[in-house]
Amino acid sequence: MDGPTVDPVVLAAVASASAEGQRLRFGYVSADGVRSRRRVEPGRLITAGRRWYLVGYDNDQDDWRTFRVDRITEPVPTGQRFTTRLPAGVDPAQFAMNKLYSTAPVFRAEVTVRGLDARARELLRGWAVDEQGGRLTSPPDTVEWLAARLVRLGCEFEVHSPPELIDHLAQLADRVMQAIR
Repeated sequence: MDGPTVDPVVLAAVASASAEGQRLRFGYVSADGVRSRRRVEPGRLITAGRRWYLVGYDNDQDDWRTFRVDRITEPVPTGQRFTTRLPAGVDPAQFAMNKLYSTAPVFRAEVTVRGLDARARELLRGWAVDEQGGRLTSPPDTVEWLAARLVRLGCEFEVHSPPELIDHLAQLADRVMQAIR
């Protein structure tokens, strides 16, 4: 999965402020390109889908937010200390995933996998297997991530749903065929 990389200086500044319980001021670019300045009480850094995220309390929005670290610019510790707190009754990683899934279309895939060996089971950890052991249902995820997992299996599979995943795999197959011609 290619994509933006995280500036190690930014990551270090965010991690340091989080570890020290120090408010952080930074620039942020939202998914739709809107730039803003933020004052945040950093809670936890987590990784998901090969990206770093900061779960923190946004003082200006008076609410918990999840920030993609590669979209953070010019982080500056304010020197103001705070007592670390996290969203009530929620694991920070789960909070971030819930926020991410609320903004991206996600789907559950229903797939039959032939030759479901130990490696395939490891790659599909978290997928529900039916009683006969061949048909699987994925946890909710994006079609890109579902397709990547299935293609990496190294065995035959048949996608029953969703149609968006079938379309995405067909587009991938077309690009692969173009590449080898």
